[in-house]
Order: sequence, then C-alpha cells, then structure tokens
Amino acid sequence: MRHRKLFAWTLSFSIAAGLFAGIPVNTVGAETPVQQIEILLPDIYNSIYVKAYGDNPVIEFSGESGTGIYFTDTGTTVGGEWDYLEYFDQWGNAAFSQNGKYGAVNRGSKQVISAEWDKIELCRNSAVVYKNGKCGLVSMESGNIVFEPQADKIDVFEDGSALAEKDGKYSIVLQTGEIVGNFSYADALPFSEGLAAVENADGKWGYINLEGKTVLDYQYDGATSFSGSSAYVEKDGKMYAIGTDGQRTGNLPDLAPEYDPDGRLTAPVFGGDVTKAACIRLYGEEKYRYAGSDGTFLTDAVCLIDAPFESDGTAVQRTEDGNVVLKLINSGSTAAVETVLETDGVIRKTDYGNLSLFESKMRFYNSDGTDIFGRDIYSLVYDYIGEDLITGKTGSGYICVNAGGEVLFEDPNDMLSKIDEDTWLV
Repeated sequence: MRHRKLFAWTLSFSIAAGLFAGIPVNTVGAETPVQQIEILLPDIYNSIYVKAYGDNPVIEFSGESGTGIYFTDTGTTVGGEWDYLEYFDQWGNAAFSQNGKYGAVNRGSKQVISAEWDKIELCRNSAVVYKNGKCGLVSMESGNIVFEPQADKIDVFEDGSALAEKDGKYSIVLQTGEIVGNFSYADALPFSEGLAAVENADGKWGYINLEGKTVLDYQYDGATSFSGSSAYVEKDGKMYAIGTDGQRTGNLPDLAPEYDPDGRLTAPVFGGDVTKAACIRLYGEEKYRYAGSDGTFLTDAVCLIDAPFESDGTAVQRTEDGNVVLKLINSGSTAAVETVLETDGVIRKTDYGNLSLFESKMRFYNSDGTDIFGRDIYSLVYDYIGEDLITGKTGSGYICVNAGGEVLFEDPNDMLSKIDEDTWLV
C-alpha cells in the first residue's frame, strides 16, 4: 500500500483537483488550495478522478483491476473491480457495470446494489432493476429488494411509491414494498393525503386508501391527486374540485377538463409568488381567463392559450388582438392582473439569472415593461449575459446594459474582448 495525496480546491461550489505524485487527476481550474485529501490506495490503482462535487466530493480511482470510488466524508472505498461508473445524479445515485451486469451506489447512504441486474434505472431513492425481461424495485437507502422483478414497467412517483404495470393492469407499490391493488387497476396516481386516484376496468375513477379500500366510489371520468385537502375530478364533461369526503369544494365555477400528454386529467395550476392565480377555461367555452384561488376573476382579458403565471408573477399570453405579457399584482388582500407589454409580434420569454426578458421583433423588455436596450437588437451575446448585465449586438456593434437598463458601454467598432467576469476591452 502507498499513500497518494489529492489536493482539492473549491470554485463556485465545485471541487478542482490538481496533480500530485505523478497521479493524473481531472482539473477544472482554481488557485488556492483549501482542502487536502489523503487517500490510501494499492499500487494497482493508477488514476484518480473527481466523480461528484460538493462539500464531500466522491473520488473515482481506477487501475488494471477496474474502477471504484472513495468517499471523502468517511474515508472509505467501495468497488475496485467495476468496469464503468456513471456520474452521480441529483439524488446522489450512480450506476456501474461489471462483467456485463449492472449495479448502483448511493453517496449518502453508501449502499451498494450488487451488479446482478440486466439493466438498472435510478430515480430518487429507488432503483428500477431488470432481470429476464421483468422489472422490480430496490431501495437506494437500504439496498434491499422492495419489489421482486415481476412487472413489465415501473414508474417511480415523487413520494417514493411507484406505479407498476403487469399485463396491461396496474398496482401501486408503496415504499415498504406493499402492493396495493394486486394489478387490478386500469390506471392509478400516487397516494397523497392518504388517498390515491385509481381507474377501474370500466374507465371510471375513484379513490382508495392505503389499505386498498374504496373511499370514494368509481363515478368520475377523470381525477387528480389531492393537494391541500382538495382534488379535481371530471364528471359529465365538467371539471370541479372535491374534498376528501367527496363533496364539492371551492368557489370556482364548472371548468372545462384539461389533460396531460398521457390523457390524464390535470388540475389548474395556481402559481405566482405574490398570490395564487390560475389560467382556467370555463365549461362550454374555448377561451381562457385568469382566476384567483377564491374563485374571483382577476382580469377581463380573454386569452387563447393555457399560460399559468410563473414564479416571477408574469405570464406570456396570446389574445385575438395580439400577444401580451401579464403581471400578477397584489394590493392588500386583493389581487389583479395588469398588462405590461402588448404587441402584434411574437413574444418569447427567457431567463438569465435573475433578469427576465421578453422578446418581440428583437426588442427586449424586463418584467415591468421597460425596454432594456431602447433599440432593435439583432442577437444576444450569450457569453456576456449574467445576473446583472446583458449584452446584445446592434447593427453597428455591441451594447451592454445592466438589469435596470442603464447602458454600461457601446462599441461601434464591433470589437468586444472579455478579460474577466467584470472587465471587457472595448
């Protein structure tokens, strides 16, 4: 055994590795070392690579025997005989291959799923594993098999449960491994607030509890999951909200049903940081209006597309007269919608850092309707766009403005050189 040291630097919450003792290491650039990692490896391993960044980076090492990983937070290693290792995903999982089979490892729990599967798909805290044409579930937290491979397809829900399909029928698999429904449903949604919407063989939807017992009868043509003690259902061509007791709730009138690409009913999206508002279509109408969660209409504007308010409180909408940008405003306990931009051209909403822009005939606006550049722009210079500035190309050169629209510089010579993040040579 011999000691090999890996020097690490931090840069924008990333780890940059240097070169030490002749060991090749991937480098992403930095100057001042703030952390030194010391790894004890056998001589057979000859390379080190930063595989996952963050406060506790994960180091991949490899040699003639194969690949493994070193956890810097615990100082432990796993693997060493793997053929290939994928990058870690947002949930801290990474798949690896060994002798034509697949396994996985989690950087948090340090659990390793052995390479015994024909195929593996990672999602949140679960791994969908395949063997002999069937799939099951393995927990990435415990490493245990939650659901033996027997399904044709498995979709993992956000809450960790899963929808398993077998011979065209569905069951809900809980995180405990319990199977709800015994593959008797035509479709199903995840549990929420103790209830799950399921579809029977006759195409009707109802709600079951965690024990699989029917709580709300199969009487709906469509249904959504509960959120905030209410869910939306479709019946007789109308969509409306119900409570967990099945009684109608809320102040919205009958709505026209909306569906996702899979043909499932979708609930109105009440969005916006200032107050909750949704773009809805009333029953029997083809056009959309904006309403608050209390059922009041926030504007008289009649729109042609379903465009909910986004987190910045704006929505890009199309009307019969042209295109508009709407802003959700709040005054005390009341809410309203105002038009901040209106044009007969095309509006495309973009987002660079904290600066939201609207484009119409290559004119750019911020969310209050202010013309950012004050002139036509041929294109944006994407290398020079940040949270506090934006650069565009005009007919004669470049113009750079800050988030408030103040012109920082104009270059009529069509020359722009970036020295660093804060300096340009013009």
